[in-house]
Amino acid sequence: MGFGGQGIRNNTLAFSLSGSEIIDDTAAHTGEWGAIQLITTTVIASITMPNATNSDGYTAVSLDAGTVIFGDISAITLTSGIVTAHNI
Repeated sequence: MGFGGQGIRNNTLAFSLSGSEIIDDTAAHTGEWGAIQLITTTVIASITMPNATNSDGYTAVSLDAGTVIFGDISAITLTSGIVTAHNI
């Protein structure tokens, strides 16, 4: 038997209990995030994901609203857009 919606519910609950930060400017932001959720179409100037290979692939491209980037994320700078950074 699969997890169905249970896994999604658990992820939502875990992130909501840890808090989040809305980022809507081009300043550099640092934190301990497990996911970045794009609220609007977004261009990322830089993102630091220490445990990911080639995370630069997320930069300098237009990413659609609704996209969620999961991982160990410690810094992000936007060129444009609005994101929610979910704490871990």
